[in-house]
Amino acid sequence: MKKLIAWLILLFIPLASVAETADVYRSGDPTVSKIAITVDDCRNMTVFEGMLNLFKEEGIHATFFVVGNALQEKDRALWQRAVAEGHEIGNHTFGHADLSRTTRRTILSQLHRTEAALDLILGYHYQMRVMRPPYGHIAVRGTLGPVLDAGYSHVILWSVSQTDPEIALKKIKNGSICLYHTNTKDLRCLKELIPRLKAEGYEMVTVSELFGFEPPGPIAPTPDPPDPASSLPTATPEAAKP
Repeated sequence: MKKLIAWLILLFIPLASVAETADVYRSGDPTVSKIAITVDDCRNMTVFEGMLNLFKEEGIHATFFVVGNALQEKDRALWQRAVAEGHEIGNHTFGHADLSRTTRRTILSQLHRTEAALDLILGYHYQMRVMRPPYGHIAVRGTLGPVLDAGYSHVILWSVSQTDPEIALKKIKNGSICLYHTNTKDLRCLKELIPRLKAEGYEMVTVSELFGFEPPGPIAPTPDPPDPASSLPTATPEAAKP
């Protein structure tokens, strides 16, 4: 009997541990002609605005995984526009931290600081539903548990990262999650790629729409500008990273 109990403990404890971590997604349903365009970091707001214009013109929705220290008051109208036009905002940490190499406390801080920065910019609470770990780095036990504790049950990676439209077109399949950044070459690629994807019958949706997650929000009316005393940190330009 003691041996049986010991085996049951060994069998069920690991399963319980896995159940208490966030789920990781790399692609969607391969039988449905839907894909997700995702954009990381969002530091170059000129390109960001160009992407908003492109997405509006093409009638598609995307998901922006923003780093919190890139959010600035001067860009408030652009972020409000992104939400109003049906795009999704996901959490990419505050300072592009490698979550596989840090502590639980730091993971929680990195995610919650980005939430606070976004709420300050929008002027209301925006409930982010998805997050993407910088560099795509995760440690199953060390990262996914704290991420779930922070309120994120969906960790989104990607299946296609390609800024050459010809190569991207060959790699993209039903359910693909495509990774881009707010770089000029990425915008140039998307301008050519999106019309061709539409011509092939693909529908471009947010990550939450791709998987049928509860939508982010709520979307609130634009309030008065935030108190200038509650200033956000100035973004420091750096090379684009996943």
